[in-house]
Amino acid sequence: MAIQVKEVRLSLIWKKVFYQDTNLPLLADRERYRTAFEKAGSTGAQGPWLLPWFGDRRQHFWEFYLQPVAPSNFRSISAADARNYFVPLRIPPCANAVARDGTVATLEGFCFPHSVAVLGTLHVRPPKPLPLPDMVDLAITARNADFQLTWKDGQPATHGALQSLADKIVERVHAIALADHSAIGKALPFPITVATVIDAEVTPEQVSATAPVAPPAAILPASPQPPSATPATGTTPAAANSDGAMLARALTALCKMDSGWRSAAGTKEELDPENRDGHGLMIERGRAFWLRRHFSDVETKGRKTAIGCYHRNISLATMQTSALAALVTRASEVLGDPKGKLLLLQRADVVQAIKLLNLLRDNTFSTYQSWVVQNQVEFYAERIKTLTEQLG
Repeated sequence: MAIQVKEVRLSLIWKKVFYQDTNLPLLADRERYRTAFEKAGSTGAQGPWLLPWFGDRRQHFWEFYLQPVAPSNFRSISAADARNYFVPLRIPPCANAVARDGTVATLEGFCFPHSVAVLGTLHVRPPKPLPLPDMVDLAITARNADFQLTWKDGQPATHGALQSLADKIVERVHAIALADHSAIGKALPFPITVATVIDAEVTPEQVSATAPVAPPAAILPASPQPPSATPATGTTPAAANSDGAMLARALTALCKMDSGWRSAAGTKEELDPENRDGHGLMIERGRAFWLRRHFSDVETKGRKTAIGCYHRNISLATMQTSALAALVTRASEVLGDPKGKLLLLQRADVVQAIKLLNLLRDNTFSTYQSWVVQNQVEFYAERIKTLTEQLG
């Protein structure tokens, strides 16, 4: 079987929280949040903030996440409800980042009531399709490349890896949010990575007339965890196993962004490239997706929109969950000190963040549903439980 990949999309999500429970962004104040949110939503407004969503397109994450308070149209949400759901505001595009090979990175700055975030996106599109292993190498190279950052306001350009450039976007957000960047404390953590194969061609190898016929294999149901590979119709078992192992290794490498993945010990998992339900892996701070049914040799109408929207929704959901978890984590650290007490941080905000995280973990119909978000929240389950008990 030949797998030729046309595009991989990468999103990198950085978050930074305040130190202890002081030096909060101005959006922590409900009245200042209301003013900023309403001005950002005004037609033709020229202010320091934009709403987090774009244009008039459907955006499933916001649509379902905000369903309880804006069931008919998330864009009609009130400032008060948006503040209760910790909807971030976005700074206007302020810079362009381009690598030497022409790869463009979009860096979006967001401010939540209690933290800031940067969402970086790279479209890795080689001039012609590449074999899957080569495309993985190219995506990892793009992730670690040196980018030239040019500011739109004429400030001196700079360059560096995305980690350092994201920190410069954080500084911009802090300045607009009236947060003292020097008082934030910790260095910018490494990002969460979301990698999606946007398009690929999968060409089965035909079985010769004299080739032995393999016994029928069990068909496993689609699962958030990698299912065992199933030989695809018209392929030899050996070829299916080889391609299944390579796909599993490739997605694992995209999760870990490991440039030495080819020489590393291979995974025992196998993923059937022809499985139309697709595959998703979540390893440490990485997520990687292979959505076969949306590739151009299978689906043409709306293909790129569908798979691009899926990637964007997962990225936004991951960022929003990270912001909620950051608030809970900071409150837990403050109250974990025997002498600790919440000062500027409001108890009601912490309780609301716990409520929203529990909804996301329970995968209820009253919020955005994704096994990726479920697993992300589950990582904080013990901390959430302890903090709930501390709050009484």
